[in-house]
Amino acid sequence: METAQQLGAPRTDAGGLGARWQVEADAVEFGTRARLASGGLQLQARSGDVQLRPEADIDVSGRDVAFFDASRGTWGGDVALVADQGSVRVAEGARIDVSSARGADGGRLTARAVNGQIDIGAGSLRGAAVADANGLRGDGAVARFEAGTLANASALNAALGDGFGGERSLRARSGDIDVAADQVVRAERIELAADAGSINLRGQLIANGDDGGRVQAHAGQSLTLHGGAVIEARSTGGGDGGRVELGAGGGSLALDTGARVDVSAAAAPGVQAGRINLRARRVGSDVAVTSLGADIRGAGNVDLEAVRVYEGVNTLNATGGSSGAVLSLATITGNDTAFAGNHAAIRTRLGQADNAAFHVVSGTEVRSTGNLALGNGTAATDWNLATAGAGGEPGVLTLRAEGNLLINSHLSDGFSAAAPITGTTPASVLPDSTRGGRSWSYRLVAGADAQAADPTATRTGVGDVTVASGKVVRTGTGDIEVAAGRDVVLASNTSTIYTAGRLSGDVAGFTNPITLQRATFTQGGGDVRIEAGRDITGAPSTQLFSDWLFRQGRTDADGAAYLTGQQGTPAWWVRFDQFAQG
Repeated sequence: METAQQLGAPRTDAGGLGARWQVEADAVEFGTRARLASGGLQLQARSGDVQLRPEADIDVSGRDVAFFDASRGTWGGDVALVADQGSVRVAEGARIDVSSARGADGGRLTARAVNGQIDIGAGSLRGAAVADANGLRGDGAVARFEAGTLANASALNAALGDGFGGERSLRARSGDIDVAADQVVRAERIELAADAGSINLRGQLIANGDDGGRVQAHAGQSLTLHGGAVIEARSTGGGDGGRVELGAGGGSLALDTGARVDVSAAAAPGVQAGRINLRARRVGSDVAVTSLGADIRGAGNVDLEAVRVYEGVNTLNATGGSSGAVLSLATITGNDTAFAGNHAAIRTRLGQADNAAFHVVSGTEVRSTGNLALGNGTAATDWNLATAGAGGEPGVLTLRAEGNLLINSHLSDGFSAAAPITGTTPASVLPDSTRGGRSWSYRLVAGADAQAADPTATRTGVGDVTVASGKVVRTGTGDIEVAAGRDVVLASNTSTIYTAGRLSGDVAGFTNPITLQRATFTQGGGDVRIEAGRDITGAPSTQLFSDWLFRQGRTDADGAAYLTGQQGTPAWWVRFDQFAQG
């Protein structure tokens, strides 16, 4: 299909918002003007290329809309260029604009050519988040590029210019990704993935903000942070430190001397330090990390996730043996405990023996070519990871089902028991004496893309993650990532996902509520991130927040001051055993 240039001046009146247009043909050559304010345009070629000629002008940017005596900006729209078998080519001179209007969120640009290349002419892309009269901006625009090869990764980053500050994502199905020494990739979230190749970082990945951002890079082979390279995900305001995750699948991971990784939090009370996760495969009694000489700053924890992969599994039990498609937590714990005997030697080899922030943790990745079920709904098949800390450390559990992932039983860490309450006895938050208050992290993936280097990558439209009725997925300070190619389903209003944190320390002058209140005060809960290709569904809750968020506090007779003591001191706390709101 070919579109010719439309002559004449563009309309300048407000018009409508949110219109969408989709074009699908064997090949698409676009050379016209499209004005879809805060709307969307998708151009898809089934067998050939998607080409934007120099005169192409696609504008889905936001508009300033008057509401009587006030004006408000609208969001940037979406543009998707998809070539199923060919390439995506944007000629120099063409224009794509997904910018916001004043104070609104930027839009999204997606270019996908999984069997070809992506070429974008300089100066073609605009993705600004425009400030309003008070200097406030919405979320930055997002750019996601996925191609068969991305040998031109640095050129694509340069084509994004100073915009697209929300997210920049580059995925190569084959070949390497190289970020040249003169390149600066800047966004709140940066994702790089080379499914079958390596990643070489020589430039700068900058994800700074009021709260530190997130940088994630996964290579199917090796990943090297060369001397002079910089990764920053630090707070430049008053917030928490950021997150950095670097992974190497079939090769090795190297953070060379002269490189720098900075995830610093603000110098302020109550903020959380940044975290770094390094992911590499176990090799015999060692792990595939060749060097760890980079200058690491601001990290409260640097976790080296030493990964063992279990293939062809469809059933996860808590106890018993493992055979064929059946795998038990007992087997995993036994293997992790045996490998933990090498932790001290690994720390010493990497020069981290005296670094209290550095931890070697057990990485468990379970892969299924079909559906994967954890438990059968009985208490005997609950997974209580509180006792699964090999070497005195928590681990990282990754479940990757190419079909559906069914959480039929409780999956829990950070508590004395897997079930929130047994009879009339609620599970208690583990003390800091257990693994220093640290907890397991989870990656729960349905519709998993088996060819992807990123363990949370999915195939669109395939696979549901389902948490069964009355079951909980929870941890303490660890993170929970849930990704589904289709839906994430909470089967009933008693299906829950949360992180609880760890016990807070005593506060001078504060009197804890009476024991019957079962008050627990926690801090430092991990992140929960849920992504679905289609829907996130649950059942309406019958609870009010006051059913699980308890409080107390009374004033004296004249209302001049709060009473002190176990029932007078003002306090708010979560009753985790009562929580049933998703």
